[in-house]
Amino acid sequence: MTFLTLAQTLREKCGMAGSGPSTVVGQSGESLRVVNWINEAWLDIQNRHNWDFMREDFSFVTVSGTQAYTPSGSSGSGAALTDHKAWWPDTFRCYLTSLGAADIQYLPVQDYAWFRDVYQFSTLANGRPTCWAQRKKDRAILLGNTPDAVYTITGQYQKAGSKMALDDDSMPTGLPTELEYLIVFRAMQKYASYEAAPEVMNEARAEYKTLLTLAGAYLLPDIDAPEPLA
Repeated sequence: MTFLTLAQTLREKCGMAGSGPSTVVGQSGESLRVVNWINEAWLDIQNRHNWDFMREDFSFVTVSGTQAYTPSGSSGSGAALTDHKAWWPDTFRCYLTSLGAADIQYLPVQDYAWFRDVYQFSTLANGRPTCWAQRKKDRAILLGNTPDAVYTITGQYQKAGSKMALDDDSMPTGLPTELEYLIVFRAMQKYASYEAAPEVMNEARAEYKTLLTLAGAYLLPDIDAPEPLA
């Protein structure tokens, strides 16, 4: 469903008087609340779990002599990600760029305190990175050893939640079609809370819980899978 269809479905499911909205753009009053509830519901759902559909690949090349690489690449090096939430540590790999993927090796994560003692409080020659740690204040990737050449670092990260663009044709990106009613049922709860409508709240909670369980079975990592590094 599009943003507009979701908003119209919410109005219908809640039994609200009138019709519409005819667009999600430039609304006011009740129609604006409907639009906002849909977008807030979509953001709630994205932030509820580390969903598989919000897991993406990344890749960047190192700079010889540079140890730290920020998610945004704001320091001039890094992955240049605008939607980064957390790293999936067990997915990191490294290869000498000039040799290509044939040179790829697993790049294990290390505890930051241990990493500082070994790689930042001692003098080590630059070389091939064999591990990494996250600097928590800016989620930067710290490589040990500090690269002595151009290497390619690849892996996966968890995307941060984001609202749909204020456009009738915007879509809840990545959410399977059969689960789009999650947004409607979550938005219904917001409407029910605002209007003090217990019958709507009860229906919305029950339907949301059922669909959320189904979503978890298909869209969450295995129970024994490691958590991402936030």
